Amino acid sequence: MAEDSNSTISSLSSISWGAAVFVIGRILSRGLAFAFTVVLTRGLGPAVYGIYALTDSVIKILMPFAKLGADKSILKFVPAKEGEAKRDVVLLSYIVAFLGSTLIFSLLYLGSPYINQYTLNNQILVTALRFAGGLFFIQSAIFVTGSVFRAVDRPELEVFTNKIARQVFLLIAATVAIFLALPLKYIFVLILAGSVATLLTGIGVLKKIGAAPTLRKPQVNFKEYLEFSLPLTLSDGSNFFFRQSDIIMIGIFANSTAVGIYTVATLLSEIVTLSQGAITQMFPSVASKLYADNDISGLSQVYATATRWMFTISLFAALFLSVYPSEVLKIFGNGYQSGQLVLLLIVSGQLVNTLSGPSSYVLMMANHQRFLMALKWLFGIINVIVNYFLIIRYGPVGAALGTGLAIGGVNIMKVIAVRRYEGIHPYSKQFIKPVVAGIGALVIMLVLHGAFDGLMLVITGGLIGGITYLFILYTLGLETEDIELYHHVRSND
Repeated sequence: MAEDSNSTISSLSSISWGAAVFVIGRILSRGLAFAFTVVLTRGLGPAVYGIYALTDSVIKILMPFAKLGADKSILKFVPAKEGEAKRDVVLLSYIVAFLGSTLIFSLLYLGSPYINQYTLNNQILVTALRFAGGLFFIQSAIFVTGSVFRAVDRPELEVFTNKIARQVFLLIAATVAIFLALPLKYIFVLILAGSVATLLTGIGVLKKIGAAPTLRKPQVNFKEYLEFSLPLTLSDGSNFFFRQSDIIMIGIFANSTAVGIYTVATLLSEIVTLSQGAITQMFPSVASKLYADNDISGLSQVYATATRWMFTISLFAALFLSVYPSEVLKIFGNGYQSGQLVLLLIVSGQLVNTLSGPSSYVLMMANHQRFLMALKWLFGIINVIVNYFLIIRYGPVGAALGTGLAIGGVNIMKVIAVRRYEGIHPYSKQFIKPVVAGIGALVIMLVLHGAFDGLMLVITGGLIGGITYLFILYTLGLETEDIELYHHVRSND
């Protein structure tokens, strides 16, 4: 029993290290990304920024098909291999991503006039789409490089290259473009240049740690690789229905200004999922090893603790955005505050998302990726249908409502599926403590509404509310796993 406990704490330590590195890096990169978005929104205005946002959404929709699951395949196969076999998987992944990118770039170049015809009907969009298409080649390779760092338990390197360095390059590109008042197409050219710099930085680091591929014929079971990667491609492609279909449909039924406002609200809601991205940095490799060892008990404990961590961190972010939506949106410039209700609805869906924990990765590592793909596509189609009727009637608010419900629904089903297939679930009475702390922080932030306003309210409310949240959590007491993990980390210092 003690051995099982030590194994679980070791697994949690690996996850917490990856999460801590991710959070620190993500805070920096989010700050840089926030500045990047503010530069664009203030420099372009809601209408032109809406064209940029729609172009960016199309790229994100097609990106999973460009990389063909190569990044996720690395997380599956590299941890289980040694030496040259690891590098063979990496090389094959780069090749697969390049071939997929070539196909998708060609389709986008030919199809951009039709996308424009059925959305904004603005020739600037056609040009922007064609210039932005070059990002498929570079970003798919960046995703592969980042997955290699995660697969060899070096998450800090992914954070440095793919998060911090990339956002620095992009912020410089946006600042130069806005300062010189360049057309939108040249903004994408500079973004492409920043992405190339990111990729070269990542490959240079790969060479230093000995993880760069050797140029030879990969000795990899190609059939096994594709059987894993292609279902994940379709699964990742279904994210279009959750993350981008609402933006595309607003582009069809509304205008570029509505797209711009809605996109800003959507970007802000992603703050809620920061913890999810942090925890899942190292969870896949840990879950894969536990499942391979048939340690379902250890997997259950790690799954439950990871989910609680995600919810605890995300709850305060959701409350903060829910209390100060107008003040936060105003930071992006005039005209964006009408997205308050949109922000509230999407934040609610994202909170349910984090409450499901890393359930997608549990299903994936337990070889249920086909079920995961089918589930996402089912809810994705439902989302599009529901969005159609809600957008026609309520506009962007309808899109937020439909997407929020779909996000919540699919994540509830993922938790049920993990329970059904693996016999485990992540919930316990331990979740009561963050809820109580959240109520206390909510009261404090609401009271501060009467004492401050504008940016000062955002800063003061966030700071005092956050301190209140942490104080109540500490007062209620840490959980046993958290204390054991703390001692484990201290003993390894």
